Amino acid sequence: EGDIVPADVRLFRLHGLLINESSLTGESDAIEKKVDVTFPEETPIADQLNMAYSGTVVTKGKGKGIVVRTAFQTEIGKIAKSLHKTKTKSPKIVRRMNL
Repeated sequence: EGDIVPADVRLFRLHGLLINESSLTGESDAIEKKVDVTFPEETPIADQLNMAYSGTVVTKGKGKGIVVRTAFQTEIGKIAKSLHKTKTKSPKIVRRMNL
């Protein structure tokens, strides 16, 4: 409990696992994870109950799984990467002043 999930993980064994995914999905309630389900890859993240995602927090229980993505390949890593690529333009007044 309280552990941060270090990578995107496909779960295969659970013991009452609840994960707070608010950092990724915005959902404030902890999600009960399940292993007896499979989903197509295009299923929204919030609906993939057999996955634990990097940066989310275990609120109760235990689980085991296989790491499927790390670093910038994780869902949270993709978001971070896209934010890093976004260039912000300086306001026109700053550009004119060559600041």
